[in-house]
Amino acid sequence: MIDFESSFIGVPLPNKYEGDFLNLLTEIRQISPLAKLVDCNTPHITLYYLGKQNEKTLLGEIRNVVESNIDVIRGKEIHVGGSGMFIEDTSSRVLYLGVNPMEPLQEFVNKVSIELNRFYPRRNNLTFIPHMTVAELDQTDQKPFQIAHKKIENRLDGVNWKFSIPGVMIYGHNFVLKDLIPYDFKFNDNNI
Repeated sequence: MIDFESSFIGVPLPNKYEGDFLNLLTEIRQISPLAKLVDCNTPHITLYYLGKQNEKTLLGEIRNVVESNIDVIRGKEIHVGGSGMFIEDTSSRVLYLGVNPMEPLQEFVNKVSIELNRFYPRRNNLTFIPHMTVAELDQTDQKPFQIAHKKIENRLDGVNWKFSIPGVMIYGHNFVLKDLIPYDFKFNDNNI
């Protein structure tokens, strides 16, 4: 059984956009060589963060909660594009692609939150923002940060990916294994 330092529920990016995603990360690296890029092997839209979990819990109770609520978002059309930024701490900024419409994703998150709060309480004071993280930038040195941020923001604003939600995956990250491990379940759709 694997223990994960970080785990979450997400919508995988369909195969047809994986090349575009890799190109986007390459461009971000060229703009800001010091940017910490996301794992290019598991592009996804984050729906619900689960924190530290073990494999048994992820594939047992949490999986059951997700499966019982999946019809809320299955097949819904979404659009990925535009830029956003989360402030992680005083020196770190997480840049992401936005996702619209938010309503079906919000409904799914609200439903699973009721049952998943016992595993990892959602911070109710924070607004849910469906997003696709692309990079983390250090803003300690303000001028290089502002230049890189503006260039990356302009590039993210040019993204325009539309697709129907093909399913959901549970992801677990183990820092010892150095991998983000996706657990696919119940969705054998050709779009993934």
